[in-house]
Amino acid sequence: LHAKLLLVAGAVGLHHMNRRLLGSFETLANRRGHRWFRVYNETAVLLFAAIVVLVTVKPF
Repeated sequence: LHAKLLLVAGAVGLHHMNRRLLGSFETLANRRGHRWFRVYNETAVLLFAAIVVLVTVKPF
């Protein structure tokens, strides 16, 4: 249960980071490159995949 809650808290943090990134795009203050956004996008996918695996498999 703790691992699932930690991953969900990470997803909430990811949501807040996305809002901050959107604000930087709106003000034309983006400092990150395309490669960083590619990696950032994949970390979100891995985070949500880990949540789904922990919910369905129930390893603990």
